[in-house]
Amino acid sequence: MPPALEVQPFGKTLARHLFLFFTPTFSFGNNVPQFKYTASMAGIAFERAVGIGFELPKNFEIRVTQHQVDWLGKYKNPIGTGTPGLDLGTSGPYGLYATVGARWYFGGYGRAREGR
Repeated sequence: MPPALEVQPFGKTLARHLFLFFTPTFSFGNNVPQFKYTASMAGIAFERAVGIGFELPKNFEIRVTQHQVDWLGKYKNPIGTGTPGLDLGTSGPYGLYATVGARWYFGGYGRAREGR
């Protein structure tokens, strides 16, 4: 799992169940699918997931997340005018999208709370 930053308010109000999170992910390499896969520090993409969540009883969560992908290096340039739908950009299925999800977690570091 990539590193994540999660912020949760303190107190005894309903806001103590709300949390904000940010997960940055960098992809590196020099790849041509089915031809060449090399270890390289050439940047391919930077994906960030930003969202808000709400803790429910019995270790359930509801999350709303926005994902955005920014292409780096040689991948950020347009392919050309003849292929407008194939260019990688921040719009479309690989660029900017949102998800709504429900999670059930088993606990773990920082999640153990007695008396719930």
